Order: sequence, then structure tokens, then C-alpha cells
Amino acid sequence: MAARPTKPLDQYRVVVIGEEGVGRRSIISKYTDDDKPFTDSKFKKKIVELDSETIEIEISYENVHEKKRQYAGWGIMLIYDVTNNKSFDAIKNLDRLLFRRFATKRLLVGNKVDLKRQRVVPKDKGEQLGQERNIPFLETSAVTGTNIDIAFETIVRNIKKYDFDEAVSDCKLIN
Repeated sequence: MAARPTKPLDQYRVVVIGEEGVGRRSIISKYTDDDKPFTDSKFKKKIVELDSETIEIEISYENVHEKKRQYAGWGIMLIYDVTNNKSFDAIKNLDRLLFRRFATKRLLVGNKVDLKRQRVVPKDKGEQLGQERNIPFLETSAVTGTNIDIAFETIVRNIKKYDFDEAVSDCKLIN
């Protein structure tokens, strides 16, 4: 008897954006359990069980200054380093641009919470920005693994809830 064809996995795309040095690649590597360096590709994939469903997550990363892609339908993880005010300011400015241009789900993440003594961006600053922009907020550590899984689960759940018809109607063509 021939094997029944399997249903293709639902796929979700997440882009991790932040300044150089905030830990984008470390967060992705920790989540995917893949310490191999990114080579020519900026993508990694992970198949996970989430809410009783097996899904595939395609994860990429970009610097805050890269503006190459349409993000409609993507989840965007906005990463800043809690030991670097400049990275926090860059994310605030980038989010303004993204919010105007793309209908998508975002998650604000303060990374490197394991560096308590070097911290310069207080947690309440991240919480306040999240509330002002209506973006979920959490803090992570790629070193200890704190909240890494929760960050990806949160963004994927938000993408799943998203009404893609609304996303298409909200998007504008950008030259």
C-alpha cells in the first residue's frame, strides 16, 4: 500500500532586525540549535510543534540600515542591546518607518539581559516603547537562552492571528 501524501507544513517567516552587534545571529542560532555560522545565506529554518500544529519557521536577519524587502505577512523581531542606547534609538526610528510602510506583526526585544552591570537601557524604557507603539515586548539573553523560545512563539502566534487580507489592503507600493 502506498504511503499517504503528507500535508505540507504551514510556513511562517520571521526577520530579526537590529544594529550590528545586538545579537541577531546569536538569537537565531540559539533558537535553531544551529551554531554553524551563516554562510552565503542569511536564512535558517526550524520545524517546531506549536499549539498542536507542526510548522516551519524561516528566519532571516538584517541590519537596521538594510531596506531591501517587502515585509507584508512577515513577523518582524526588532532587537536592541540593553547595553547600548544607540541600538535602542535605531530601533525606535526603524519602527516608525516600518509601521508606516508595512502591515505586519512586530515584536520588540531587548537582548543581552545577562549583562546586568553594563545595562544602560532600563526595562521600563522598552516596555514604554512597546505600549506606545502597540508592540509586544520582552527581554532575552542569547547567552543563557532566557526567553528565546518565547520570543519566536510569540511572533509566530501573532502572525497566525493576523488577517492577511487586511495586510494586503494596507500595503502601499513603494518605489
